[in-house]
Amino acid sequence: MRKILLIALLCSSVVFQSIACRYTVREIGFSSLSNSLYSIVIIDNAVDPTLSIYTELRGSLRDSNIGLIILDPLKDQDHPALKAATKSGSSFPTTVLWASNNRVLNFGNSSIESIIDQVLSSPLRKELTERFYNHFAFVILLESTHSDLNTTASKLLENSCENINNHMPNMPKQVTKGAELIRITQSQLETEKVMLWALGIDDIIKTPQAFIIYGRGRIIGGLMAYESILNHEVLKRLAMIGADCECGLDRKWMLGPQIPMEWPGEVCQQLADELGFDVDNPMVLAEMSHILSKEQLTNLQTDISFAPDEIDLDKFFATDLEADSTSYDEPESKNYFALIMIAGVLVILILIGSIIRKMR
Repeated sequence: MRKILLIALLCSSVVFQSIACRYTVREIGFSSLSNSLYSIVIIDNAVDPTLSIYTELRGSLRDSNIGLIILDPLKDQDHPALKAATKSGSSFPTTVLWASNNRVLNFGNSSIESIIDQVLSSPLRKELTERFYNHFAFVILLESTHSDLNTTASKLLENSCENINNHMPNMPKQVTKGAELIRITQSQLETEKVMLWALGIDDIIKTPQAFIIYGRGRIIGGLMAYESILNHEVLKRLAMIGADCECGLDRKWMLGPQIPMEWPGEVCQQLADELGFDVDNPMVLAEMSHILSKEQLTNLQTDISFAPDEIDLDKFFATDLEADSTSYDEPESKNYFALIMIAGVLVILILIGSIIRKMR
């Protein structure tokens, strides 16, 4: 009787753990939850916002996390974007890129078409957008003017990528390609100025810095200084990305800020094919949102281990209800997940019925 009850409890644990650990931090990073929104703001009282050209321009931004706003510097003085532009010392008319944290990047009187091109994409962001769907993460090294420091940082980051890639077979979910290091040289800084501005970099980089980008262009933990690179902070953050969504990681880390970027339909389809589900499906988003609503306590200093767990059934039956915790690999598709749910419920019902009959 006791063994039957314990088996029923174990089956219940499998079913509910499958639900709890359905998504990894990386997969949640692909969702549209907590998007970082940016706006191209035209501040000019001579612009007619009803013209069809602006409707077309908004359409060109549809597949991005960027909007278009037109403000009159006299009539819209209470708008936070106008206040932020004024505080930054901008003179009007002008066009700025405005972030949700009230930072602005001034483009002056450049044509709106060229501004949209600069904000939407750059060589590196285009490359990342095309490769995010089947890569674990990208470690971006911002090189400084000190070649010796750049070399040291590069070797450490390469080692971190290799280390996490060696642990990938033990992670809750498998990814086609592992973590990869990409370097931004001093000569590339101007080309990537929009992305660097989004990270808070406005000045000359004096020592190497790094950040980790994954999912839908999300940054985990912000920018890392050279000292953090030396302290192997990168490896800890990479491990967080591979953990399941119940690892205790705080929501603000799990849904890190995004860079300005496009996310076209073909990328969405590639991602759905790779993951086995659509991250933009309302039911998936609701489930992820529910998971993230739970209190999370862990910070980025927590060590994540991907050592496989072992189940000792003899030890399990030798104790009362204090069984060892177990982990199970989640099925890769929705169909397998549904079958496990149904099978688990049926097994539980059968066992409960057997217990009731024996009690009679």
